[in-house]
Amino acid sequence: MRGVASRILTKTTGSLKAPMIAVAFDARNHGEREIEKVRNSGWKSKNDTHGMDMLSCIEGGVQDLKLVMDYIGCYLDLERFLRPELKERGVKIQYNNILSGFSQGGHTVIRFGNRYPENVSIINPNIGCSDLSTLLINRLKGTKLFEKKLFYSSYEELDLTDSQSRLYPEAFHNKLSSEDAQIFEDYPFEKIKLFASFYDKDPLVPPSISKLWSEMYLNSNLASEVFFEVGAVHDITVNMIDKFAQWLTKVA
Repeated sequence: MRGVASRILTKTTGSLKAPMIAVAFDARNHGEREIEKVRNSGWKSKNDTHGMDMLSCIEGGVQDLKLVMDYIGCYLDLERFLRPELKERGVKIQYNNILSGFSQGGHTVIRFGNRYPENVSIINPNIGCSDLSTLLINRLKGTKLFEKKLFYSSYEELDLTDSQSRLYPEAFHNKLSSEDAQIFEDYPFEKIKLFASFYDKDPLVPPSISKLWSEMYLNSNLASEVFFEVGAVHDITVNMIDKFAQWLTKVA
């Protein structure tokens, strides 16, 4: 994300109403933070705990973001630049948090917005997914029922084989589907602006899973936008970054 952050800063310099500071870090068990490579692999690569590994890294990412937000003001210590007369008038430093991530990071920023809507004003998920239940169950079963909202299905209704049940335990489905349903039904669309980017034929994270959620977002938050690259690819592109930066100069 360091390169993404650098490009966004370059593209928005002089065009924003307030100064912007970029903080970039790898997701848990990714990049420089990688501990065990196999845990980033899927079921087809013989990682039997793929679902739990992915979600626990996402949950950890949400916690990491909250920790950074809680302490970044302490490290920056911008209050020392406030003149005494401004402090006497009650002037305070205000932080306006914008979250961007791609792939697993895209899943993470969506879930952060659901968990801590008061701490973020803009999210930029790239090739992310709002419904991980439907994503993972289709991936597990080798199906393409992307329009279904499988977080509404009971564990019995998933009709898993014994081997699939061992890979996708009931406790995991209950945990995952509960938050997916909340994201679909009660997401703070009006409070948080969205700029989401997808590949239209992404083979790993099909955008059709998030289609209805994205449409609900656009209908609820008129400042939000969704951008599609053409192709069957799972990656972030320079064009996605530049489109977000261009949009950011209009809404931030």
